[in-house]
Amino acid sequence: MSFGGNLGSLSLPNVLQLIHREGVSGTLHIRGSDTDLRIYFEKGCIVYGAGVGKEAQLLHIMAKKGILSREEQAEAFRYVPDHEFRLGSHLLQRGLIPLDTWRKFTKLTVDQTLQKAFLLEDADFTFQVEPIPVPDVYRVNINLMQLILDITRKIDEWNFIRKHIPDKQIVFYVSDVPDDENRTIRFNRSEWSVLSKVDGKKSVEDIAGESELDELTVYKILYSLVSSGLIKRVENVYLNQRGDFVDYEGILTLYMDLLKIVERNFKQEIGVQFYTFYHKCLAQVSESGLPVLDGFDPFSESTGTGVQRVLKHMGMYPNFKEGKQSLLRALNGLLRALLSQMESVVGTRLTEATVQELVMAVSFVGKYQANSDIKRFVLDGLMKKSES
Repeated sequence: MSFGGNLGSLSLPNVLQLIHREGVSGTLHIRGSDTDLRIYFEKGCIVYGAGVGKEAQLLHIMAKKGILSREEQAEAFRYVPDHEFRLGSHLLQRGLIPLDTWRKFTKLTVDQTLQKAFLLEDADFTFQVEPIPVPDVYRVNINLMQLILDITRKIDEWNFIRKHIPDKQIVFYVSDVPDDENRTIRFNRSEWSVLSKVDGKKSVEDIAGESELDELTVYKILYSLVSSGLIKRVENVYLNQRGDFVDYEGILTLYMDLLKIVERNFKQEIGVQFYTFYHKCLAQVSESGLPVLDGFDPFSESTGTGVQRVLKHMGMYPNFKEGKQSLLRALNGLLRALLSQMESVVGTRLTEATVQELVMAVSFVGKYQANSDIKRFVLDGLMKKSES
């Protein structure tokens, strides 16, 4: 019983109930413009689901908590995305994650996969009868009717939240709260977790991606913080919904974040000599005919001055399109030169792990589409670096 269609004409609850009623085993594959979900069935029952990027998020969180070293993180990323059910075995066999924690992770992964699937209004799907042996450590028990009821309620919540936070690229900052009011504010652990990530740079999508909480909970907490006046929207967001840059400062902000990842990884190995190598690479880029970064130092306390100098340089370009291309070439050249320099100093292993971290830092947030400047100038450049 293989079939397909579009969720715009055949609702997902009807599809799930049909598969359940027929009692067949196979994979429901749902594809949208930025969606690639898989829901696995055994005798009509849902046993697993994936495609929301939870594997990469798990590894980032484990690395951030010090559970994974950079080398272990890079090794585990070989199993992302986890279509062959290998990540769980890898982490469990090496004692990197307790079985109970892994089972909670798989349950959350399935919940968020199904929730995302229910929110889709225009996506193609195919159901293929192809029994796939899902390992026991991945299996979950799903009550289909209860699932449909629960997610329907969540969709109602989503629709309400989206009226107030309509765009996942919105950026918030923490507003000033008078000291007398600040004394009376009490946050629970989840609220603190979300609030700590609000920095005027991360988008709503970034915050949800970095959080251990499910996406709806993150949005609900953000909505409560907005309603209370504790956070406010940044009006000048540097990325639009398609992931395209709309100003020079936004480009610099992104690359400063990437360069700080490089700093964090290599400074531990070579100390303050790292900055000598950085300025050497900066001079090389300027000498190569791309002088727009003259004085750009993302590690200095006076970073703002360096940014303003770059912005002043950009004023010589007749339009944003030409300036953008030049700035991106210069920044990407600087990043690759610095990685090459670090490789010659500390070796390939740490450099490759750093490249993987940079790639995931860019692609993990999900807002950079295949035709964006990020894809062309950052991801492609980094992947070429990792292959060289």
